[in-house]
Amino acid sequence: MEAARLQGGANTSHTGNPAYDTADFGDTAPGNPRVDHVLPSQGLVPGANGVFRPTSDDPLYRLVGNGTTVPTSDHRLVWQDIRLI
Repeated sequence: MEAARLQGGANTSHTGNPAYDTADFGDTAPGNPRVDHVLPSQGLVPGANGVFRPTSDDPLYRLVGNGTTVPTSDHRLVWQDIRLI
């Protein structure tokens, strides 16, 4: 959400929740899309999930950068808690 705001409203035409955007290509089109996914196997019960997208005031922000300076990748880590049944 912060990345889209800092990049001049990159997600203004998106209808989904920007908290789940997984890529930060640092442009205005297509913005910050949701391109990375976790697909749990059959027999696993999905729990909490999210995208590792620290804000600029978080000490871990240095790992993802600002969309222009990207020290690791322009894709963000997607995580999924699971329960075995």
